[in-house]
Amino acid sequence: MKGYRKVLIIFGGVMLLLFLLNMNHIILLFCNDEIKLSKVNLDNFDFANKAYVFMNPFEYMEDDLTELVYCSGWAFAETSQDNVNKKVTLILKGLKNTFITSECAMLADDIHRREGWKIIPGSNNNFAIWFSTINLPSDIYEIYVYVCENENVHGIASTGQSFKKEGVMLYEYPTGQICENIDIDKITNAIDYGWVTVEVLNECVMVSGWSAVNSICSEDATYYLCFIGNNNNTITLRQPNICRADVADYLDDNIYMMSGFKSGLNKENLPDEKGEVYVVIEYQNSFYLSRPEVYDISTDI
Repeated sequence: MKGYRKVLIIFGGVMLLLFLLNMNHIILLFCNDEIKLSKVNLDNFDFANKAYVFMNPFEYMEDDLTELVYCSGWAFAETSQDNVNKKVTLILKGLKNTFITSECAMLADDIHRREGWKIIPGSNNNFAIWFSTINLPSDIYEIYVYVCENENVHGIASTGQSFKKEGVMLYEYPTGQICENIDIDKITNAIDYGWVTVEVLNECVMVSGWSAVNSICSEDATYYLCFIGNNNNTITLRQPNICRADVADYLDDNIYMMSGFKSGLNKENLPDEKGEVYVVIEYQNSFYLSRPEVYDISTDI
């Protein structure tokens, strides 16, 4: 009898251990399919059309058992055709694998009322979605929006946002591609308008805001961030333009709609512990320079 109880105790212990090791997977079995992610191959998608997107900062519910992330914003691809069956999904492009969400809920928007900018279809271009990262492998993920207006018009756009998944934790992570350095000492033209914020986060220095040059369409320009350390070492990033309807309203011209940016560097990639950050705009082989903003990680504990 004692031997039988011992076997039951051992069996129960093993089952409890297996449950704890697979608890995330078990919890997800009982979750709504709408919050689950699916692994995909980007080569199977049609990106023939350019999409336009604005996404609010994502919200991560780290205390939730299903590790939910909430994303919202607006997205569209230009078309004058019917889009009554419009579909929008988020794509999480990792260094190792890529995942896609279920279809976002589509809501009434204000962006379609903007005149003189793009051919904006319909009036339900706002999106909102919750998705679970409980089974998402640890990696760095860039967030894209995939828009299917109808069977003929499909497009994708970067949201300018990314995150690092590490265990059960998510951290905001910088986007941007390191490129050839720009000699800012040779730039004589100044950026006319802008607002730049430098923020020291857990693993990186994030730079966000908007910049514009008078009478230059921001969508036709290329944006860079130049990090220059106090040791004179330099790192330059090329960054995706982000839609900023508020800036176009402020400057009263739709040519400034794509004047936003959000990028940065991991602390280990910074040229020095202290330094300055410049925004550089390139347009038709001419360069324009912002005023410097200071970064400092020397006091990090």
